[in-house]
Amino acid sequence: MPSLYKSALFLCCLAGIAFSVAGTCLLRGGQDAFGIPALAVGIAGTLLPPLFLLLKVREDSGHARLALDHLCELQKEVLRSTLLSAPKYHQPGNLNHAEVTAFSQSGEDGILAAIFERIGTTNRFCVEFGLGDSSANNTTLLLKTGWSALWIEGDSSRAAQARELFAPWVKTGKLKVRQEFITAENIEQIFRSESVPPQLDLLSIDLDQSDYWIWRAMEEYRARVVVIEYNSTFPPGVEWVAESGTSEGSGLDWGVSLSALERLAEQKQYKLVGCTLNGTNAFFVRADLVEGKFSGPFTAARHYEPRRYFLAVSKDDY
Repeated sequence: MPSLYKSALFLCCLAGIAFSVAGTCLLRGGQDAFGIPALAVGIAGTLLPPLFLLLKVREDSGHARLALDHLCELQKEVLRSTLLSAPKYHQPGNLNHAEVTAFSQSGEDGILAAIFERIGTTNRFCVEFGLGDSSANNTTLLLKTGWSALWIEGDSSRAAQARELFAPWVKTGKLKVRQEFITAENIEQIFRSESVPPQLDLLSIDLDQSDYWIWRAMEEYRARVVVIEYNSTFPPGVEWVAESGTSEGSGLDWGVSLSALERLAEQKQYKLVGCTLNGTNAFFVRADLVEGKFSGPFTAARHYEPRRYFLAVSKDDY
C-alpha cells in the first residue's frame, strides 16, 4: 500500500477523533445544533479509515491469490511440457499432446476431439453419468457444439442444478437430464426408455465404485468410444475391482484398476488407446475402428499414467 495512501488515512482518522472530541464538548455545553453534526463527522472520520484499510487488504489478498493461481497454472504447464518430452509421448497416434481442457477437468475435451477426428462420428449422441456439480463434464463441449446428450445423475439436487445450468439445451431437446441411481441391473432398461442409439458415439462413466460392473453388464449397447475413470493407485499388472454394490471406497480402494479395465475391454472387443496425463480417465475405442489410428500396443503397460491429480483443473475434488 503506498505511503501517501496510508498518510491520508491516518490524517483522516486524526481529524475524526478531533471532530468527535469537539462534538462531545459542544453537546455537553448544550450546543446541540453544532455538537451533533460535529460528532457525526467525527465518528465517520474515525471509522471510515479502518474500513477502507480492511477493504484494501482484502483487495490486495485477492490480487495475491489470483497471482498465485496464475503461477500454479504456469508451473503445471511447465511440468506437462517436461512430461510430454519423454519418448513415450512421441510415438505416432499418441493422444496426450491433444489434451485440452475447455469444460472437462483433465484434458478430456482435446482427447475426445482427436479420437473422433480419427474415427469420425455417426449419430453424435453421447451419454454421461456421474455429473457431480456439472462444472467439469466430459461431454459439455460436445453438447455445446451440436451433439445430443443424455446425462444421468442419482442426486436429485445435482440433477436439478444441471437442468438449470443447461436450460437452453434442455429446452431445445438436445439435452435430457435424468435423475436416477444407476446399477448394473437397470442400466440397459434406462437406455431403452430414453431411446439411446445402440451404437451411440460416446459413453462416459464416472460412478467410482460401480463403473466396472455397469460397463460389464452392457451388452445391447456398444458405444464407439468409452471414457471410464480408473484407479491409478494400482500399477499395470494389478487387476483390482471394487465389489459390486459397495458404497464409496475408503482410502485408495475404490473403483477399478487399468489392467482390470484392459481385460474387460478385450472381452467386449475394445482397445485401450490412451489415458489422461494426470491418471484419471482411460479411453477405449471399439476394436473395429482402431487399426492404424492410435498408438499401440493397446495395453495398460503401454498407456498407464500414474496419479498426478495436481495437473487437473482446480476443483473442490482435488
